[in-house]
Amino acid sequence: MTRTHMRDFMFKALLITGMTVMTGTSSVWAVPDVAGDEPMSGAFQACSFGNEQLRVFMTEEGLVNQVLVNGERVRGNFHKQGPLFGVTLLENVYGLDDGKRRTVALRPVANEDGMITLKPEKEDLPQFTFTTIDKDSYVVLKLVSMKNPEEEHAVQFTMAKLDGTDWLPLDSVTKKTYRRGNEPCFFGVLQRSEKHPLGSIAIWGHKSSGEEFDEMLYKIWTTEDIPHPKVDGEWTVERAKAWNAEYAREIENSNKNTMIIGPRKPEDLRPLVDIAEKFGMKRIYMHLNTWGDRYWATDKDNLDVNRKIFPDGTEDMVDFANYLHGKGMKLTFRTVSYALTPKHPEYLAKGNIDPRLASWWQGTLAEDIDPKATQITVAEGREHFTHYNANRRWADMFNMRCMQIGNELVTFDKYVNNGDGTWTLENCKRGFARTEPESHKSGEISKGLYRIYGQAMAPDPDSTMMEEMAQRFGEFHNKVHAGIINFDAMEVQEMMYYYGDTKFTGEVYRHIDHPLHGSTSGPALTWGYYEPMFHSVRNSKKKCDVEVPKTIPYCGDMKIGLHQSHWSASSPYAYAWAVPGNAAAGRTIDLSAQAGFHDVRMEDINKHGLVDHYAKVFRQWGTYGSKLPKAIKKRIFASFKPNGRYSFIEEIFRMEGEGESLSVTPFRMMKREGIDRDWSYHQEHGTTYPYQYIRPGDVLKVKNAYDAQVPEFIVRVMPDFRRDITSLRSESENETEDEKSFNDMLDKFQGASGVTLEHEAAENLAGKKISLQLMPAPAKINNMGNTRFTTEEDGIRISCVNDTDKPLELVGGRGDSLPHYQVKTDITKAGGLGMVVTGDGSGAILVVRISGQGTRDYIVHLDFKGKRYVEIPSPQASWADARWPFLNAYKRWRGNSINTISLGIDRIKPNSKASVLLEDLRFLPEKEAALIDPTIHVEKGAIAIKGTVPSGRYLWYQGGDKVGVYDLNWNRIEDLPVTLKNAEAGSGEAELSVANHNKNGDPWLEVQFFVKDKPMPVGMNTND
Repeated sequence: MTRTHMRDFMFKALLITGMTVMTGTSSVWAVPDVAGDEPMSGAFQACSFGNEQLRVFMTEEGLVNQVLVNGERVRGNFHKQGPLFGVTLLENVYGLDDGKRRTVALRPVANEDGMITLKPEKEDLPQFTFTTIDKDSYVVLKLVSMKNPEEEHAVQFTMAKLDGTDWLPLDSVTKKTYRRGNEPCFFGVLQRSEKHPLGSIAIWGHKSSGEEFDEMLYKIWTTEDIPHPKVDGEWTVERAKAWNAEYAREIENSNKNTMIIGPRKPEDLRPLVDIAEKFGMKRIYMHLNTWGDRYWATDKDNLDVNRKIFPDGTEDMVDFANYLHGKGMKLTFRTVSYALTPKHPEYLAKGNIDPRLASWWQGTLAEDIDPKATQITVAEGREHFTHYNANRRWADMFNMRCMQIGNELVTFDKYVNNGDGTWTLENCKRGFARTEPESHKSGEISKGLYRIYGQAMAPDPDSTMMEEMAQRFGEFHNKVHAGIINFDAMEVQEMMYYYGDTKFTGEVYRHIDHPLHGSTSGPALTWGYYEPMFHSVRNSKKKCDVEVPKTIPYCGDMKIGLHQSHWSASSPYAYAWAVPGNAAAGRTIDLSAQAGFHDVRMEDINKHGLVDHYAKVFRQWGTYGSKLPKAIKKRIFASFKPNGRYSFIEEIFRMEGEGESLSVTPFRMMKREGIDRDWSYHQEHGTTYPYQYIRPGDVLKVKNAYDAQVPEFIVRVMPDFRRDITSLRSESENETEDEKSFNDMLDKFQGASGVTLEHEAAENLAGKKISLQLMPAPAKINNMGNTRFTTEEDGIRISCVNDTDKPLELVGGRGDSLPHYQVKTDITKAGGLGMVVTGDGSGAILVVRISGQGTRDYIVHLDFKGKRYVEIPSPQASWADARWPFLNAYKRWRGNSINTISLGIDRIKPNSKASVLLEDLRFLPEKEAALIDPTIHVEKGAIAIKGTVPSGRYLWYQGGDKVGVYDLNWNRIEDLPVTLKNAEAGSGEAELSVANHNKNGDPWLEVQFFVKDKPMPVGMNTND
């Protein structure tokens, strides 16, 4: 039986069984006025919709029975997905409180002349009617009418994503987002504006080939009224294909290696571009803080240019873009979706606040107020429903604590529902931003304005203001020949109207006159910016000849940075996590900074000693990475292990040699299994390195995964500490007797571990009203939860019970629930932490979390019993511990001032408890120390170094008879002679230690010992 005969046979069979088959609809449709119609009732009925290319069959329960594509049945789990259509309803409320929501499934109740009506099973309302328009190769599914229950209104009409189909929204109020499971979401049912449709989509059977899919997209893109770029002449299929070809050539298929630059003055621009050329970069990227001198534009327009860098404003930025173009580079930069701050000079001008701002409520003043009133009563209005969702973190993210009354902005802390249709705003701050406190009469219009993150406002997406701003946004990117258009902070445009962000991106796209890449910090853009959807565009770039696993890095940037007290300078292998894997896969590799907004400054370039080293690495990997033999690529790809968003790698790679002798060498750090972290990455931090922290004499038992060899190493010589400090407690005038007794006990207590104490005051603390002693008074600890603190002997007993079947997790990716108390201290030159701990051998972790101008953790593994002095040399030590997570809390650090200590026992085993005695918890002031004629003991052999290496120096040994000495920013200072004596580490387990011949004390050491495998020849003449 032929395919045509089979299709006819199936249609006839369905007709015999009583199912309705639609074969097409007219090409012109009017939206019927059903406001006065009676809702439909009666029996539900099975039905179908579509055309010969795609037909969907529904049962009377609203379930999908089957889907036919070109007459062939699609295999899908339709019976598991539930009803095809559903709606979310919101209670009609007009005040400041949110209404109740509910979601109901919909069933087909009528199918007349191609108009299918849906309603819930047990209610007559809501009802929705849609029609299908046969476009031959695809079908338009269009909502044409709806009727809501008397006390509710629809906020979202949803259609389940059907297996075997693809679809595209055909208006700005219908949303396609992979974050929501790629279901068609019709937000036009909010009906906030008469000019908005209820929603429509184009849907078609999934095409088996990329060429077929592309032809479908071209047809829809050029036939339907959806966004397309601003081009001369008619938007035809031929013009769209030419546009995509240019896009592929300029954007998708170009070398996209990017450097994020951070000029501080005009004279920095061209030198930074010269450095980018040295690295082989093709794109220059600037963050908002660079080109705009801010993130949120506090008192200026979001498109105002930083005059410190571009003195003549946009004109200078255009000149810079032209300079880049002449070098074969593109200018790219970050924006925040055109947010408006409360001091915007035009839309929120003094005495003239634009009425088109996005609002979450509108009503009136319930009483007269004068300029000094701090309590204001407002009454509900009937202009529009209250639509916000209190479950969407509205109090924090959307910051609904700002009211516009006339031309005055008023912020408030909270509101009280008076129960009579009025609400009292409490703790009002009058005359917010540029506005002035004024007298207002009862009945004056009041609006609740969105203020995203307490910072920015936005236009109402249903207003002409959004269209104005979208045009400005697009034309600005045209002027500076931007290679990218970035919609960071899209929630600015979304607010309560879930289609606001979609509408804004599409309106901007209509004004773009040259190909550029559209991006956001969230999912891909789907209203406008269609180019990456086309297979021809995606396939234009040469594909890797080896399958690239999903574990290859999410981020492809190496971060360069100078040494800070809380952050080491980027190391010689800062590139090892991101660059080789991405380069081998043919992807972009980027250079950014490891602090602030990641912009590389001239200071970084001028002061970091490894810039030439990094430039060579980037040129090599950028040029040859995608050309490497398959065997090498497979080895590189195999090194990445799943770890959520950011993979772990144990084996890393470097290029060695030149020309025909170029090779790729695998190497790795010698690790303690289960203790030392692998290489990884973290957002806004960059590469996380594996380290070990030891003092001279400590023995490391590590593994050599390769053949016997002399290890290479990087050693940072850290300070030593003063372990006895004079108390500098600043007593409160209101100190109680109990507090004084407790504090006196802390003052007299010294380390009970038997260590030798030095009786010398720390000079750097003299006169400061801080205390480096951190022992808490139990009565001062907050948020204790299941943790108990009691005074015992000369310390604090900490006990915690975990009566659950899961390990206790007080510290996690979304914050912590540790007990905490307030302190006043500073860890500048006092980053070590000392304590005396009586362990219980429970295997739990004692954590001391410090917070102030950032967050860091000190951890102690309670795998011992009895009293022990514990010293942790740095708050970064926990970063290298595989048994403790690398957390979002570590991302930012703005200074060493500490105001809070969180203290507790974490990771307690299920149905067990942990209890420790903590004594003499304190920060340790640094003191200078040195390695003198150090010897690296490798098993029974040695690597002897002749010379003195003081604190604040690196040793980088790469083999041979000398070792390089570098400052903390990796500037080479000198070479010291090296003598080897049976210094090979055998394959497998090995013992390493460092001996120091300094009788005046030992520094702490941050160490990495490396071993390497045999080089893998590249096999190409790289001199060509």
